Amino acid sequence: MGKGVQIDSKVVIRHQPEMVEIGDFSTIYSNVHFEVHGPIKIGKYVDISPYAYIQSAAEVIIGDFACIGNGVKIYAETNTYKTPDQREKKILLSFSCSTPPELFYIEKKPVIIEDNAYLGTNSVVLPGVRIGRGAIVGAGAVVTKDIPPHMIAVGVPARPVKKRPIPESEKEVLKEEI
Repeated sequence: MGKGVQIDSKVVIRHQPEMVEIGDFSTIYSNVHFEVHGPIKIGKYVDISPYAYIQSAAEVIIGDFACIGNGVKIYAETNTYKTPDQREKKILLSFSCSTPPELFYIEKKPVIIEDNAYLGTNSVVLPGVRIGRGAIVGAGAVVTKDIPPHMIAVGVPARPVKKRPIPESEKEVLKEEI
């Protein structure tokens, strides 16, 4: 755990808390729930707002200065019901006693949220997704595919709709990295 980390009350870290790494000056607000079965790496100066849920059957990486809004759900594993002609579709379901085992499929893939990204209230991120540096995901969006850097993405499923202006302070950092 980094220096200056703040973890509010009623935060739950289940199963393997030793696999959670939190960077300096990050804040985990109340009622955040972590289901830890794979590594979770939270960068510096990250805010994870109340009622967020992060599930890590595979690795979850949250970059520096990222903001995770209220009620955001991040899944590095989903339970899916797939018939042979639906293999490419991502369908988020719960376990069901009536689902025949041969049609049940568990997908585990890492999730990467790059530096300065923002996930709006109640958005959902599915396995295997990369949200680019400085991208913004709108409230209630369901992210099923990668979002390019500095794009604003909205909808169900989320789709990039507009390039976001890059603040001058961030432009300087980007120049230094090149």
